[in-house]
Amino acid sequence: MNLLIQHCLNSEFAPLRLNVKKNLADISLFKNEIHCLISDCKVNVLRSSEFVDKMRLDFFVKFTEMVLSSYQMNDLSFEVIVNFNDGPQNDSEETRFCFARPRHSPHICIPDSHLFKTISICNAIENIDIEFDKKLNTAVFFGSDTGAHYNNSVQRINLCRRYKNSDLVKAKITNFVEFPFEDEISAAHTSIQDQLKHKYILNINGNTTSWERLIWALKSNSVCLFVRPPSYQDEISWYYHIFDLVQGVLYVDEYSIESFVKSAGSDEKYIQSIKTAQKNLANYLDKIDVHAFYYSEVLKKYNSFYNES
Repeated sequence: MNLLIQHCLNSEFAPLRLNVKKNLADISLFKNEIHCLISDCKVNVLRSSEFVDKMRLDFFVKFTEMVLSSYQMNDLSFEVIVNFNDGPQNDSEETRFCFARPRHSPHICIPDSHLFKTISICNAIENIDIEFDKKLNTAVFFGSDTGAHYNNSVQRINLCRRYKNSDLVKAKITNFVEFPFEDEISAAHTSIQDQLKHKYILNINGNTTSWERLIWALKSNSVCLFVRPPSYQDEISWYYHIFDLVQGVLYVDEYSIESFVKSAGSDEKYIQSIKTAQKNLANYLDKIDVHAFYYSEVLKKYNSFYNES
């Protein structure tokens, strides 16, 4: 088994963190959740909350059944609660499947519903990107304030406010959903192609993690700078465990982005090594097979936990 996948599985299935329940019928569902039976390579929805995101539900059912069939897992049979929000509610105590989660929560990460869009963007990157030396010596973030009820997206707002007059950091909100409109930090929608004209792409967590942006930014000829999230927003997607083992993800503090941009140009060898490591990481993560294999192992391990409890 791929050692990186094994590391992710060991982290997701740490026994002291999980709270796998066999009898789920009496467990209340939060908004945007389902209780389902996975058996005979099919997903059967047993219960659902009042609101369920149909697009994310459809992705979950189709992707799950594709993986079950591809890996011939006819013998699996278990029930599970699946959360279709960006991340599960912090007060949910029983283990759920989710697209992203707080690091110390009892939940298990599965591939997120933007997976196919992310891979499509990555496949198009080389056709719209330019060489690093031709890019502007600036760091850039253009994106939504996100807008769910988690109130984690305040970091995006604060960063845009901090650098609103900066010549080295171009950070703007293109869609105000959660916060009142602020003219000084607003901008029109900016395409990925235009963002790739800058040497440094900022990845800033939204409601939870940033599902599409991180991987395509790693794939690009720019350098992806992961703005370190505050402690209350220590959220992860399944592949974040890989960052503990391999070089590639370059973290910066919110207040030090300008100084990084100023000093980075003096160490071309270091920047080139980071760019190479980031591309290698992205070339691993932009494959459907990698996510499908990880998910197949999740399904098998959860089945084992569920039926042994």
